[in-house]
Amino acid sequence: ATLRAAAAVPTAPVGDRALAASLAGAIAADDLDFTTATDSYAVALEQLELAVWRGLERPDRENLIAKFPSLVTDAAACAVRAGQKERAVELLEQGRGILLSQAMETRTDTRELRAQAPHLADRLAQVLEELERLSDGPSDFTVRETDERRHAHSRRADLAGQRDELLAEIRALPGQDRFLRAPSFAMLRASAARGPVVLLVASAYGCSALLLTEADVKVVSLDVEVRHLAERTVDFLDVLGNEPSPLKVYDTFLDSLTWLWKTVTKPVLDALGSGEPVPPGGPWPRLWWCPTGLFTLLPIHAAGNYDLPDGQPDTVLDRVISSYTPTLRVLLLTRERPAPPAPHGGGGLIVSLPTTPDLPDLPAAVDEARDLHRRHPDAQLLTGPAATGPAVTTALTSCTWAHFACHGRQDIGRPSLGALMLHDGPLALWDIADLRLPHAGLAFLSACETSRGGVVLADEAISFAAAVQLAGFQHVIGTLWPIDDAQAPVVADRVYEGLSRQNPLDPAAALHRAVRAMRAQHPLAVFNWGAYVHIGP
Repeated sequence: ATLRAAAAVPTAPVGDRALAASLAGAIAADDLDFTTATDSYAVALEQLELAVWRGLERPDRENLIAKFPSLVTDAAACAVRAGQKERAVELLEQGRGILLSQAMETRTDTRELRAQAPHLADRLAQVLEELERLSDGPSDFTVRETDERRHAHSRRADLAGQRDELLAEIRALPGQDRFLRAPSFAMLRASAARGPVVLLVASAYGCSALLLTEADVKVVSLDVEVRHLAERTVDFLDVLGNEPSPLKVYDTFLDSLTWLWKTVTKPVLDALGSGEPVPPGGPWPRLWWCPTGLFTLLPIHAAGNYDLPDGQPDTVLDRVISSYTPTLRVLLLTRERPAPPAPHGGGGLIVSLPTTPDLPDLPAAVDEARDLHRRHPDAQLLTGPAATGPAVTTALTSCTWAHFACHGRQDIGRPSLGALMLHDGPLALWDIADLRLPHAGLAFLSACETSRGGVVLADEAISFAAAVQLAGFQHVIGTLWPIDDAQAPVVADRVYEGLSRQNPLDPAAALHRAVRAMRAQHPLAVFNWGAYVHIGP
Protein backbone atom coordinates (compact mmCIF):
# COMPACT_ATOMS: atom_id res chain seq x y z
CA ALA A 1 0.00 0.00 0.00
CA THR A 2 2.87 2.37 0.81
CA LEU A 3 4.53 1.75 -2.53
CA ARG A 4 1.25 2.23 -4.40
CA ALA A 5 0.75 5.49 -2.54
CA ALA A 6 4.28 6.60 -3.42
CA ALA A 7 3.63 5.84 -7.09
CA ALA A 8 0.60 8.17 -6.97
CA VAL A 9 2.44 11.22 -5.55
CA PRO A 10 2.17 13.76 -8.40
CA THR A 11 5.21 15.78 -7.31
CA ALA A 12 7.56 12.78 -7.14
CA PRO A 13 10.02 12.16 -10.02
CA VAL A 14 8.37 9.93 -12.60
CA GLY A 15 11.30 7.51 -12.55
CA ASP A 16 10.82 7.00 -8.80
CA ARG A 17 7.07 6.59 -9.30
CA ALA A 18 7.70 3.92 -11.95
CA LEU A 19 10.05 2.08 -9.59
CA ALA A 20 7.58 2.24 -6.70
CA ALA A 21 4.72 0.95 -8.83
CA SER A 22 6.91 -1.82 -10.22
CA LEU A 23 7.92 -2.96 -6.74
CA ALA A 24 4.29 -2.85 -5.63
CA GLY A 25 3.40 -5.05 -8.58
CA ALA A 26 6.10 -7.57 -7.72
CA ILE A 27 4.96 -7.79 -4.08
CA ALA A 28 1.34 -8.32 -5.12
CA ALA A 29 2.34 -10.95 -7.69
CA ASP A 30 4.44 -12.81 -5.13
CA ASP A 31 1.30 -12.86 -2.93
CA LEU A 32 -0.64 -14.27 -5.93
CA ASP A 33 -2.83 -11.12 -6.05
CA PHE A 34 -2.54 -10.82 -9.81
CA THR A 35 -5.32 -8.27 -10.24
CA THR A 36 -3.57 -5.78 -7.96
CA ALA A 37 -0.24 -6.68 -9.52
CA THR A 38 -1.59 -5.94 -13.01
CA ASP A 39 -2.92 -2.56 -11.89
CA SER A 40 0.40 -1.65 -10.27
CA TYR A 41 2.43 -2.74 -13.28
CA ALA A 42 0.13 -0.71 -15.54
CA VAL A 43 0.90 2.38 -13.46
CA ALA A 44 4.62 1.59 -13.70
CA LEU A 45 4.40 1.41 -17.50
CA GLU A 46 2.58 4.73 -17.64
CA GLN A 47 5.21 6.39 -15.46
CA LEU A 48 8.07 4.85 -17.43
CA GLU A 49 6.61 6.29 -20.63
CA LEU A 50 6.57 9.70 -18.96
CA ALA A 51 10.13 9.26 -17.69
CA VAL A 52 11.43 8.36 -21.14
CA TRP A 53 10.30 11.67 -22.54
CA ARG A 54 11.43 13.13 -25.83
CA GLY A 55 13.46 15.83 -24.09
CA LEU A 56 16.22 13.30 -23.28
CA GLU A 57 18.95 12.09 -25.61
CA ARG A 58 18.36 8.60 -26.93
CA PRO A 59 21.17 7.01 -24.83
CA ASP A 60 19.62 8.46 -21.68
CA ARG A 61 16.23 7.06 -22.64
CA GLU A 62 17.78 3.68 -23.29
CA ASN A 63 19.42 3.73 -19.85
CA LEU A 64 16.09 4.45 -18.17
CA ILE A 65 14.28 1.65 -20.00
CA ALA A 66 17.12 -0.79 -19.23
CA LYS A 67 16.44 -0.33 -15.49
CA PHE A 68 13.12 -2.17 -15.94
CA PRO A 69 14.13 -5.24 -18.00
CA SER A 70 11.13 -7.45 -17.20
CA LEU A 71 8.45 -4.85 -16.50
CA VAL A 72 6.38 -5.34 -19.64
CA THR A 73 6.48 -9.15 -19.61
CA ASP A 74 5.69 -9.26 -15.87
CA ALA A 75 2.75 -6.92 -16.47
CA ALA A 76 1.39 -9.09 -19.27
CA ALA A 77 1.95 -12.35 -17.37
CA CYS A 78 0.08 -11.01 -14.34
CA ALA A 79 -2.78 -9.82 -16.56
CA VAL A 80 -3.01 -13.35 -17.99
CA ARG A 81 -3.02 -14.84 -14.47
CA ALA A 82 -5.74 -12.34 -13.52
CA GLY A 83 -7.90 -13.50 -16.43
CA GLN A 84 -7.44 -10.23 -18.32
CA LYS A 85 -6.12 -11.54 -21.63
CA GLU A 86 -7.15 -8.52 -23.71
CA ARG A 87 -5.46 -6.21 -21.25
CA ALA A 88 -2.35 -8.38 -21.47
CA VAL A 89 -2.18 -7.60 -25.20
CA GLU A 90 -2.65 -3.88 -24.51
CA LEU A 91 0.08 -3.84 -21.85
CA LEU A 92 2.52 -5.65 -24.13
CA GLU A 93 1.93 -3.12 -26.87
CA GLN A 94 2.18 -0.21 -24.46
CA GLY A 95 5.44 -1.31 -22.88
CA ARG A 96 7.31 -2.79 -25.86
CA GLY A 97 9.17 -0.64 -28.35
CA ILE A 98 8.82 2.65 -26.47
CA LEU A 99 11.59 4.25 -28.53
CA LEU A 100 10.13 2.72 -31.67
CA SER A 101 6.73 4.20 -30.86
CA GLN A 102 8.30 7.60 -30.34
CA ALA A 103 10.00 7.39 -33.73
CA MET A 104 6.70 6.31 -35.30
CA GLU A 105 5.01 9.52 -34.18
CA THR A 106 6.36 11.33 -37.22
CA ARG A 107 4.97 8.54 -39.45
CA THR A 108 1.45 8.69 -38.01
CA ASP A 109 -1.42 9.30 -40.40
CA THR A 110 -2.69 12.80 -39.50
CA ARG A 111 -5.17 13.27 -42.36
CA GLU A 112 -8.16 13.23 -40.02
CA LEU A 113 -6.51 15.72 -37.67
CA ARG A 114 -5.43 17.91 -40.57
CA ALA A 115 -9.00 18.08 -41.86
CA GLN A 116 -10.20 19.06 -38.40
CA ALA A 117 -7.39 21.35 -37.20
CA PRO A 118 -4.73 21.93 -39.87
CA HIS A 119 -2.82 24.44 -37.76
CA LEU A 120 -2.35 21.88 -34.96
CA ALA A 121 -1.31 19.20 -37.44
CA ASP A 122 1.28 21.49 -38.99
CA ARG A 123 2.67 22.64 -35.66
CA LEU A 124 2.90 19.11 -34.28
CA ALA A 125 4.69 17.93 -37.43
CA GLN A 126 7.24 20.73 -37.08
CA VAL A 127 7.88 19.96 -33.41
CA LEU A 128 8.20 16.19 -33.96
CA GLU A 129 10.51 16.59 -36.95
CA GLU A 130 12.87 18.86 -35.02
CA LEU A 131 12.74 16.58 -31.98
CA GLU A 132 13.75 13.64 -34.13
CA ARG A 133 16.69 15.55 -35.59
CA LEU A 134 17.87 16.42 -32.10
CA SER A 135 17.18 13.03 -30.52
CA ASP A 136 20.40 11.30 -31.54
CA GLY A 137 22.82 11.87 -28.73
CA PRO A 138 26.41 10.61 -28.92
CA SER A 139 26.85 6.86 -28.70
CA ASP A 140 29.62 7.40 -26.13
CA PHE A 141 27.88 7.87 -22.79
CA THR A 142 31.05 9.41 -21.30
CA VAL A 143 31.30 12.30 -23.76
CA ARG A 144 32.03 15.59 -22.06
CA GLU A 145 29.41 18.29 -21.78
CA THR A 146 29.80 21.06 -24.37
CA ASP A 147 28.00 24.29 -25.03
CA GLU A 148 26.54 22.77 -28.18
CA ARG A 149 25.27 19.74 -26.31
CA ARG A 150 23.81 21.89 -23.51
CA HIS A 151 22.03 24.01 -26.11
CA ALA A 152 20.64 20.90 -27.83
CA HIS A 153 19.44 19.53 -24.49
CA SER A 154 17.69 22.80 -23.67
CA ARG A 155 16.07 22.92 -27.10
CA ARG A 156 14.95 19.28 -26.82
CA ALA A 157 13.35 19.95 -23.45
CA ASP A 158 11.53 22.98 -24.85
CA LEU A 159 10.26 21.01 -27.86
CA ALA A 160 9.18 18.08 -25.69
CA GLY A 161 7.14 20.50 -23.59
CA GLN A 162 5.56 21.93 -26.74
CA ARG A 163 4.74 18.42 -27.91
CA ASP A 164 2.94 17.61 -24.67
CA GLU A 165 0.96 20.85 -24.84
CA LEU A 166 -0.02 20.23 -28.45
CA LEU A 167 -1.12 16.67 -27.69
CA ALA A 168 -3.28 17.91 -24.81
CA GLU A 169 -4.91 20.43 -27.15
CA ILE A 170 -5.42 17.84 -29.90
CA ARG A 171 -6.89 15.24 -27.54
CA ALA A 172 -9.44 17.79 -26.38
CA LEU A 173 -10.90 17.88 -29.91
CA PRO A 174 -13.98 15.76 -30.71
CA GLY A 175 -12.95 12.22 -31.63
CA GLN A 176 -9.23 12.80 -30.99
CA ASP A 177 -9.01 11.64 -27.37
CA ARG A 178 -6.79 8.65 -28.28
CA PHE A 179 -4.45 10.50 -30.65
CA LEU A 180 -0.90 9.10 -30.24
CA ARG A 181 -1.97 7.07 -27.21
CA ALA A 182 -1.33 3.37 -26.78
CA PRO A 183 -4.00 1.65 -28.90
CA SER A 184 -6.91 -0.26 -27.42
CA PHE A 185 -7.41 -3.99 -27.91
CA ALA A 186 -10.14 -3.29 -30.47
CA MET A 187 -7.59 -1.40 -32.58
CA LEU A 188 -4.80 -3.95 -32.06
CA ARG A 189 -7.03 -6.84 -33.10
CA ALA A 190 -6.95 -5.47 -36.67
CA SER A 191 -3.28 -6.52 -36.91
CA ALA A 192 -4.51 -10.13 -37.26
CA ALA A 193 -6.57 -9.37 -40.38
CA ARG A 194 -4.31 -11.44 -42.65
CA GLY A 195 -3.53 -14.22 -40.22
CA PRO A 196 -2.94 -14.83 -36.51
CA VAL A 197 -0.27 -12.98 -34.55
CA VAL A 198 1.43 -14.92 -31.76
CA LEU A 199 2.79 -12.90 -28.85
CA LEU A 200 5.22 -14.96 -26.76
CA VAL A 201 5.58 -13.94 -23.12
CA ALA A 202 8.22 -15.14 -20.66
CA SER A 203 8.00 -14.04 -17.03
CA ALA A 204 8.69 -15.37 -13.57
CA TYR A 205 4.90 -15.32 -13.19
CA GLY A 206 4.30 -17.62 -16.12
CA CYS A 207 5.15 -18.21 -19.77
CA SER A 208 2.41 -18.15 -22.36
CA ALA A 209 1.50 -17.50 -25.95
CA LEU A 210 -1.25 -15.02 -26.75
CA LEU A 211 -2.88 -16.07 -30.04
CA LEU A 212 -4.38 -12.93 -31.52
CA THR A 213 -7.01 -13.28 -34.25
CA GLU A 214 -9.58 -10.89 -35.65
CA ALA A 215 -12.18 -12.51 -33.43
CA ASP A 216 -10.41 -12.82 -30.09
CA VAL A 217 -7.23 -13.60 -28.22
CA LYS A 218 -6.57 -17.08 -26.89
CA VAL A 219 -4.07 -17.93 -24.16
CA VAL A 220 -1.88 -21.03 -24.48
CA SER A 221 0.09 -21.80 -21.33
CA LEU A 222 3.61 -22.93 -22.14
CA ASP A 223 5.39 -25.63 -20.18
CA VAL A 224 8.41 -23.37 -19.75
CA GLU A 225 10.03 -21.77 -16.73
CA VAL A 226 11.73 -18.45 -17.34
CA ARG A 227 14.85 -19.74 -15.56
CA HIS A 228 15.09 -22.68 -17.94
CA LEU A 229 14.42 -20.41 -20.91
CA ALA A 230 17.29 -18.17 -19.79
CA GLU A 231 19.64 -21.14 -19.58
CA ARG A 232 18.65 -22.29 -23.06
CA THR A 233 19.13 -18.79 -24.44
CA VAL A 234 22.58 -18.49 -22.89
CA ASP A 235 23.63 -21.82 -24.41
CA PHE A 236 22.32 -20.75 -27.80
CA LEU A 237 24.07 -17.37 -27.69
CA ASP A 238 27.28 -19.05 -26.53
CA VAL A 239 27.31 -21.14 -29.69
CA LEU A 240 26.80 -18.04 -31.82
CA GLY A 241 29.42 -15.94 -30.07
CA ASN A 242 32.35 -18.23 -29.31
CA GLU A 243 32.93 -20.09 -32.61
CA PRO A 244 32.83 -23.62 -31.15
CA SER A 245 33.40 -26.79 -33.13
CA PRO A 246 30.98 -27.60 -35.97
CA LEU A 247 29.79 -30.63 -34.02
CA LYS A 248 28.82 -28.50 -31.03
CA VAL A 249 27.04 -26.03 -33.31
CA TYR A 250 25.13 -28.91 -34.86
CA ASP A 251 24.19 -30.50 -31.53
CA THR A 252 23.23 -27.24 -29.80
CA PHE A 253 21.19 -25.96 -32.72
CA LEU A 254 19.20 -29.14 -33.19
CA ASP A 255 18.71 -29.55 -29.45
CA SER A 256 17.52 -25.93 -29.11
CA LEU A 257 15.15 -26.20 -32.07
CA THR A 258 13.68 -29.48 -30.80
CA TRP A 259 13.14 -27.99 -27.35
CA LEU A 260 11.48 -24.88 -28.83
CA TRP A 261 9.25 -27.12 -30.93
CA LYS A 262 8.05 -29.28 -28.06
CA THR A 263 7.55 -26.52 -25.51
CA VAL A 264 6.54 -23.49 -27.60
CA THR A 265 5.77 -23.74 -31.30
CA LYS A 266 4.00 -27.11 -31.56
CA PRO A 267 1.48 -26.24 -28.79
CA VAL A 268 0.87 -22.89 -30.53
CA LEU A 269 0.37 -24.40 -33.98
CA ASP A 270 -1.84 -27.16 -32.61
CA ALA A 271 -4.02 -24.55 -30.88
CA LEU A 272 -4.29 -22.60 -34.13
CA GLY A 273 -5.41 -25.67 -36.07
CA SER A 274 -2.12 -26.10 -37.94
CA GLY A 275 -1.52 -29.52 -36.46
CA GLU A 276 -0.26 -31.32 -39.55
CA PRO A 277 2.50 -30.62 -42.10
CA VAL A 278 1.28 -29.00 -45.32
CA PRO A 279 1.89 -30.97 -48.56
CA PRO A 280 5.07 -29.82 -50.35
CA GLY A 281 3.15 -27.77 -52.92
CA GLY A 282 1.30 -25.76 -50.28
CA PRO A 283 -0.59 -23.55 -49.84
CA TRP A 284 0.75 -22.71 -46.41
CA PRO A 285 -1.18 -20.57 -43.93
CA ARG A 286 0.44 -17.32 -42.74
CA LEU A 287 1.48 -16.55 -39.19
CA TRP A 288 3.21 -13.58 -37.56
CA TRP A 289 5.47 -14.02 -34.52
CA CYS A 290 5.79 -11.17 -32.04
CA PRO A 291 8.20 -12.52 -29.40
CA THR A 292 9.04 -10.63 -26.22
CA GLY A 293 11.90 -10.76 -23.74
CA LEU A 294 14.19 -13.78 -24.07
CA PHE A 295 12.09 -15.19 -26.90
CA THR A 296 13.36 -12.37 -29.16
CA LEU A 297 16.80 -14.01 -29.22
CA LEU A 298 15.67 -17.45 -30.40
CA PRO A 299 14.80 -18.75 -33.92
CA ILE A 300 11.12 -19.44 -33.34
CA HIS A 301 10.46 -19.78 -37.08
CA ALA A 302 13.00 -22.61 -37.43
CA ALA A 303 11.85 -24.71 -34.47
CA GLY A 304 11.01 -28.32 -35.19
CA ASN A 305 11.77 -31.99 -34.82
CA TYR A 306 14.43 -32.69 -37.44
CA ASP A 307 15.30 -36.24 -36.39
CA LEU A 308 12.18 -38.33 -36.95
CA PRO A 309 12.43 -42.07 -37.77
CA ASP A 310 10.97 -41.71 -41.27
CA GLY A 311 13.43 -38.95 -42.13
CA GLN A 312 10.64 -36.41 -42.70
CA PRO A 313 10.99 -33.44 -40.33
CA ASP A 314 7.98 -31.87 -38.62
CA THR A 315 8.76 -28.20 -38.15
CA VAL A 316 7.29 -24.71 -38.21
CA LEU A 317 8.61 -24.50 -41.76
CA ASP A 318 6.39 -27.46 -42.74
CA ARG A 319 3.20 -25.97 -41.31
CA VAL A 320 3.14 -22.18 -41.85
CA ILE A 321 4.86 -19.29 -43.56
CA SER A 322 6.40 -17.28 -40.72
CA SER A 323 6.91 -13.55 -40.50
CA TYR A 324 8.02 -11.41 -37.58
CA THR A 325 6.87 -8.02 -36.39
CA PRO A 326 8.53 -5.87 -33.71
CA THR A 327 5.15 -4.64 -32.42
CA LEU A 328 1.53 -4.77 -33.48
CA ARG A 329 1.57 -1.05 -34.26
CA VAL A 330 4.43 -1.55 -36.71
CA LEU A 331 2.44 -4.27 -38.44
CA LEU A 332 -0.57 -1.99 -38.75
CA LEU A 333 1.59 0.89 -39.99
CA THR A 334 3.31 -1.14 -42.70
CA ARG A 335 -0.03 -2.44 -43.97
CA GLU A 336 -1.19 1.13 -44.52
CA ARG A 337 1.64 1.67 -47.01
CA PRO A 338 1.05 1.06 -50.73
CA ALA A 339 1.84 -2.42 -52.00
CA PRO A 340 5.51 -2.54 -53.03
CA PRO A 341 6.48 -2.87 -56.69
CA ALA A 342 8.19 -6.05 -57.86
CA PRO A 343 12.01 -5.91 -58.01
CA HIS A 344 11.94 -6.68 -61.73
CA GLY A 345 10.07 -3.41 -62.26
CA GLY A 346 13.18 -1.25 -61.85
CA GLY A 347 14.19 1.26 -59.18
CA GLY A 348 16.59 -1.13 -57.47
CA LEU A 349 19.75 -0.57 -55.44
CA ILE A 350 22.46 -3.21 -55.03
CA VAL A 351 25.20 -2.61 -52.46
CA SER A 352 28.10 -5.06 -52.47
CA LEU A 353 31.35 -5.05 -50.49
CA PRO A 354 33.54 -8.07 -51.32
CA THR A 355 36.36 -6.22 -49.54
CA THR A 356 35.84 -3.98 -46.52
CA PRO A 357 38.65 -2.16 -44.70
CA ASP A 358 39.75 -4.00 -41.53
CA LEU A 359 37.29 -6.86 -42.05
CA PRO A 360 37.55 -10.32 -43.67
CA ASP A 361 36.84 -10.49 -47.39
CA LEU A 362 33.48 -11.74 -48.67
CA PRO A 363 34.39 -13.31 -52.04
CA ALA A 364 30.87 -14.56 -52.71
CA ALA A 365 29.51 -11.00 -52.52
CA VAL A 366 30.96 -10.54 -56.01
CA ASP A 367 28.83 -13.39 -57.36
CA GLU A 368 25.79 -12.27 -55.38
CA ALA A 369 25.90 -8.74 -56.81
CA ARG A 370 26.79 -9.89 -60.33
CA ASP A 371 23.96 -12.43 -60.53
CA LEU A 372 21.45 -9.97 -59.10
CA HIS A 373 22.55 -7.17 -61.43
CA ARG A 374 22.32 -9.55 -64.37
CA ARG A 375 18.76 -10.33 -63.33
CA HIS A 376 17.97 -6.61 -62.79
CA PRO A 377 20.30 -4.60 -65.07
CA ASP A 378 18.43 -1.33 -64.40
CA ALA A 379 19.36 -1.41 -60.70
CA GLN A 380 21.98 0.99 -59.38
CA LEU A 381 25.11 -0.87 -58.28
CA LEU A 382 27.33 0.51 -55.53
CA THR A 383 30.31 -1.71 -54.85
CA GLY A 384 33.73 -1.45 -53.22
CA PRO A 385 34.94 2.14 -52.63
CA ALA A 386 31.72 3.53 -54.15
CA ALA A 387 29.65 1.97 -51.36
CA THR A 388 29.93 4.75 -48.79
CA GLY A 389 27.42 5.97 -46.24
CA PRO A 390 26.51 9.19 -48.11
CA ALA A 391 26.22 7.37 -51.44
CA VAL A 392 24.02 4.64 -50.00
CA THR A 393 21.67 6.94 -48.06
CA THR A 394 21.28 9.17 -51.11
CA ALA A 395 20.47 6.18 -53.32
CA LEU A 396 17.97 4.84 -50.80
CA THR A 397 15.81 7.96 -51.08
CA SER A 398 14.83 7.10 -54.65
CA CYS A 399 14.92 3.29 -54.77
CA THR A 400 11.95 0.94 -54.57
CA TRP A 401 13.97 -2.09 -53.48
CA ALA A 402 17.45 -2.59 -52.07
CA HIS A 403 19.85 -5.49 -51.63
CA PHE A 404 22.90 -5.41 -49.36
CA ALA A 405 25.69 -7.99 -49.61
CA CYS A 406 28.20 -6.92 -46.98
CA HIS A 407 29.24 -7.32 -43.36
CA GLY A 408 26.76 -6.58 -40.61
CA ARG A 409 27.34 -6.28 -36.89
CA GLN A 410 25.24 -6.28 -33.75
CA ASP A 411 26.17 -5.78 -30.11
CA ILE A 412 23.60 -7.62 -28.01
CA GLY A 413 24.77 -5.62 -24.99
CA ARG A 414 24.19 -2.30 -26.79
CA PRO A 415 21.89 -3.05 -29.73
CA SER A 416 21.76 0.60 -30.82
CA LEU A 417 25.28 0.08 -32.19
CA GLY A 418 23.94 -2.25 -34.88
CA ALA A 419 25.22 -1.33 -38.34
CA LEU A 420 26.09 -2.39 -41.85
CA MET A 421 29.78 -2.05 -42.60
CA LEU A 422 30.43 0.07 -45.69
CA HIS A 423 33.66 1.16 -47.32
CA ASP A 424 33.94 4.35 -45.22
CA GLY A 425 32.77 2.78 -41.96
CA PRO A 426 29.54 1.69 -40.25
CA LEU A 427 26.13 2.75 -41.48
CA ALA A 428 24.35 2.91 -38.11
CA LEU A 429 20.81 1.71 -37.68
CA TRP A 430 19.56 5.05 -36.34
CA ASP A 431 21.00 6.77 -39.42
CA ILE A 432 18.71 4.55 -41.46
CA ALA A 433 15.72 4.87 -39.13
CA ASP A 434 15.77 8.66 -39.48
CA LEU A 435 15.28 8.46 -43.26
CA ARG A 436 11.93 8.92 -45.02
CA LEU A 437 11.65 6.47 -47.91
CA PRO A 438 8.16 6.77 -49.37
CA HIS A 439 8.85 4.55 -52.40
CA ALA A 440 10.55 1.69 -50.55
CA GLY A 441 9.16 -1.83 -50.93
CA LEU A 442 11.62 -4.65 -50.19
CA ALA A 443 15.01 -4.59 -48.49
CA PHE A 444 17.10 -7.78 -48.53
CA LEU A 445 19.83 -7.51 -45.89
CA SER A 446 22.19 -10.32 -46.92
CA ALA A 447 24.55 -9.60 -44.03
CA CYS A 448 25.20 -11.02 -40.58
CA GLU A 449 22.86 -10.40 -37.62
CA THR A 450 20.69 -7.78 -39.30
CA SER A 451 17.50 -8.95 -37.57
CA ARG A 452 19.12 -9.61 -34.21
CA GLY A 453 18.16 -7.50 -31.21
CA GLY A 454 19.83 -7.39 -27.82
CA VAL A 455 19.89 -9.03 -24.42
CA VAL A 456 19.75 -5.50 -23.05
CA LEU A 457 16.62 -3.66 -24.24
CA ALA A 458 15.23 -6.92 -25.65
CA ASP A 459 11.71 -5.48 -25.70
CA GLU A 460 12.75 -2.38 -27.59
CA ALA A 461 13.15 -4.49 -30.77
CA ILE A 462 16.30 -2.60 -31.77
CA SER A 463 17.78 -4.20 -34.88
CA PHE A 464 19.01 -2.99 -38.24
CA ALA A 465 16.07 -4.69 -39.96
CA ALA A 466 13.58 -2.89 -37.71
CA ALA A 467 15.29 0.41 -38.49
CA VAL A 468 15.06 -0.25 -42.23
CA GLN A 469 11.36 -1.00 -41.88
CA LEU A 470 10.84 2.16 -39.82
CA ALA A 471 12.52 4.18 -42.57
CA GLY A 472 9.85 3.07 -45.01
CA PHE A 473 10.55 -0.40 -46.39
CA GLN A 474 7.38 -2.46 -46.15
CA HIS A 475 9.16 -5.83 -46.29
CA VAL A 476 12.59 -6.72 -44.92
CA ILE A 477 14.51 -9.98 -45.21
CA GLY A 478 17.25 -10.18 -42.61
CA THR A 479 19.29 -12.63 -40.55
CA LEU A 480 19.41 -13.65 -36.89
CA TRP A 481 23.05 -14.74 -36.80
CA PRO A 482 26.21 -14.82 -38.97
CA ILE A 483 25.50 -16.33 -42.38
CA ASP A 484 27.64 -18.47 -44.66
CA ASP A 485 29.21 -16.25 -47.32
CA ALA A 486 29.16 -19.07 -49.86
CA GLN A 487 25.47 -19.85 -49.29
CA ALA A 488 24.22 -16.24 -49.29
CA PRO A 489 24.16 -15.87 -53.13
CA VAL A 490 22.22 -19.14 -53.44
CA VAL A 491 19.53 -18.02 -50.99
CA ALA A 492 19.30 -14.59 -52.64
CA ASP A 493 19.01 -16.08 -56.13
CA ARG A 494 16.22 -18.43 -55.05
CA VAL A 495 14.33 -15.57 -53.36
CA TYR A 496 14.51 -13.28 -56.40
CA GLU A 497 13.58 -16.15 -58.70
CA GLY A 498 10.48 -16.69 -56.59
CA LEU A 499 9.66 -12.97 -56.58
CA SER A 500 9.89 -12.85 -60.37
CA ARG A 501 6.94 -15.26 -60.58
CA GLN A 502 4.70 -13.44 -58.10
CA ASN A 503 1.83 -11.02 -58.59
CA PRO A 504 1.11 -9.55 -56.11
CA LEU A 505 4.50 -9.50 -54.42
CA ASP A 506 4.88 -11.82 -51.40
CA PRO A 507 8.47 -11.78 -50.08
CA ALA A 508 7.57 -13.99 -47.10
CA ALA A 509 6.38 -16.77 -49.42
CA ALA A 510 9.43 -16.35 -51.68
CA LEU A 511 11.78 -16.67 -48.70
CA HIS A 512 9.79 -19.63 -47.37
CA ARG A 513 10.20 -21.55 -50.63
CA ALA A 514 13.88 -20.61 -50.92
CA VAL A 515 14.66 -21.85 -47.42
CA ARG A 516 12.70 -25.06 -47.96
CA ALA A 517 14.71 -25.67 -51.13
CA MET A 518 17.96 -25.10 -49.20
CA ARG A 519 16.79 -27.48 -46.48
CA ALA A 520 15.97 -30.14 -49.06
CA GLN A 521 19.60 -30.08 -50.18
CA HIS A 522 21.14 -29.81 -46.69
CA PRO A 523 18.47 -31.07 -44.24
CA LEU A 524 20.42 -30.64 -41.01
CA ALA A 525 22.48 -27.55 -41.89
CA VAL A 526 20.08 -25.31 -39.95
CA PHE A 527 22.87 -22.88 -39.13
CA ASN A 528 23.19 -22.05 -42.84
CA TRP A 529 19.56 -21.62 -43.89
CA GLY A 530 17.76 -21.06 -40.57
CA ALA A 531 19.12 -17.56 -40.03
CA TYR A 532 16.89 -15.91 -42.64
CA VAL A 533 13.67 -14.21 -41.50
CA HIS A 534 10.98 -12.02 -43.02
CA ILE A 535 9.71 -8.90 -41.27
CA GLY A 536 6.63 -7.23 -42.63
CA PRO A 537 2.90 -7.44 -43.38
